[in-house]
Amino acid sequence: MSEALTILITGTSRGIGRHLAEHYLARSAKVIGCSRGETVPISHTNYFHVRADVGDEKSVTALFKEIREKFGRLDVAINNAAINPTLSLALMTPFTAAESALRTNFLGTFLVSRGAAKLMMRNQFGRIINLSSMAVRHEVSGESLYTASKAAVHAFTRVFAKEVFSFGITCMLSVFVPGSTGVACVSAWWMFHRVSVLDTMKPCWLGRSPWGIFFWATINNSAVS
Repeated sequence: MSEALTILITGTSRGIGRHLAEHYLARSAKVIGCSRGETVPISHTNYFHVRADVGDEKSVTALFKEIREKFGRLDVAINNAAINPTLSLALMTPFTAAESALRTNFLGTFLVSRGAAKLMMRNQFGRIINLSSMAVRHEVSGESLYTASKAAVHAFTRVFAKEVFSFGITCMLSVFVPGSTGVACVSAWWMFHRVSVLDTMKPCWLGRSPWGIFFWATINNSAVS
C-alpha cells in the first residue's frame, strides 16, 4: 500500500496506547486515537483524537462516523483500551466492577472490531489487532473478572477472524508482558509474579518503551482453520 496507513488505536491517553500512537506517527501513519477524556498528551499533525467510550455502543457508532467522514477509510484497528477496576477475590468484587470490566474489555473490543470491519470492507483490506493479557494463561487469584474478560476476547477474536477473512480482513490476538510497560494497575502484581511468568513463556523482543523494556508476543494470527 503506497499511501500512509490510517490506524485507529483505542485508549491513547496513556500507557501502551499512547506509545503505540507515537510509534506509528513516527512512521508517517495517520493515527486516530480515542479515550474517555477530551485531550491526550500527543501533539502531531497526523494525530486525530476522538472522545469515546468503547464500552458504549452509541459512542462507538459516533467514533466510526467521524472516521468515515474525515478519512473515508480505515486500514488498521488496535483494540488496546482496557481496565481492571478491582484487584480482589471474586467473592469481594461488586457487580458494578465486574460489569465495567466486561463492558470495556470485551464488549468494547466487539464494538470496535465490528465497526472497523464494516469500514474496512469497503476496500477489501484491513488488520484488526486485539490486545490480550497473560492473565488468561496464568489465572492469578484476585484477577478473575479481568481474566474472564480477556478470555472472552480470545474466543471472540478466533471466531470473528473466520467471519471477516473472506473480505480481506485479518483479525489477530496479541499480548504484552504487562508490568514492564509501566501500566499502573499491574505494577504490584508484576513485582510479585514476574519471575514465574517469564520462566513459563518465550516472548519475542520488541524494544524499550519510555517506561522500560516491553515485549510483543503474537498468540494467534487467527486467519481460518
